[in-house]
Amino acid sequence: MEGPSVDVKGRLREALSVEKLEEAQIALAAAQEVNGHLNAEIERLTLSTESLAEERDVFRSRVATLSRALAEAQSVASRAQAAEAPEGEPGAVRQAGGRDD
Repeated sequence: MEGPSVDVKGRLREALSVEKLEEAQIALAAAQEVNGHLNAEIERLTLSTESLAEERDVFRSRVATLSRALAEAQSVASRAQAAEAPEGEPGAVRQAGGRDD
């Protein structure tokens, strides 16, 4: 009777091995699908980040240009105001928006 008992045990081990292999294959397929979705999401977020960085750089450049233009306009306004006021009088040089008291 040892012969059939060994044969049953061998078949049982083989069946369990096949079952474990099938489970591993299913798990691998699921992991590959999830990995594909994650890679697509990473790619989308990378492109979005690069686009936002480019947009930020454009705005920084625009802010710098406007800041220089504002500083120049304030300088011109200060020089014009100083040229209009008689020398030596109070308020000859005023800040933009200032008052004569």
